[in-house]
Amino acid sequence: MAGDLGNWMGAIQDLTDAEKKAKNPPLFKKIINSASVEQEAMQIFAAKQKAKQMEDDLREHIKWTFGGNAWEEILAMRAKIRLERAEMVRAQKKRRAKFKERSFATIAVLVTLALGSAGIWGLIEFLVAMKGKA
Repeated sequence: MAGDLGNWMGAIQDLTDAEKKAKNPPLFKKIINSASVEQEAMQIFAAKQKAKQMEDDLREHIKWTFGGNAWEEILAMRAKIRLERAEMVRAQKKRRAKFKERSFATIAVLVTLALGSAGIWGLIEFLVAMKGKA
C-alpha cells in the first residue's frame, strides 16, 4: 500500500504540474489548440476534484487505521523529502557551475601558456636570425 500511496502522491504532483502548464501554455499551443483550452481546463478541474476527494478519503482511512497524527507525519515526511531533493538539485547546479568555471580557467591558462610559448619561440627564432645576419 505504501508504494501505491507514493505513486498516488506522484500523480497528484503531476496533476498540479499539468495545471500550471495549462495556465501558461506555450505560444504555439495557444495558437494551434485554442479550441481545446476549455476542454483541457475542464479535464484538469475534474481530475483535481476527484484527487481532492480521494485525498480526503485516504486521510480519513490513515487516521482511523494508524492514529490521528499519522497523516500529519506523512505530510511532514513528504515536505522533508521535497526539501532534501531541492537541496540535492541546488548542490548539483553548484557543482556544475564550479566545474564550468574551473574548465574555463584551465582553458584560459592553457591558451595563455601556448601563446606565451609561441611568443618565446618566435623571439628565439628572431634572435637567432639576427645573430646569423650580424
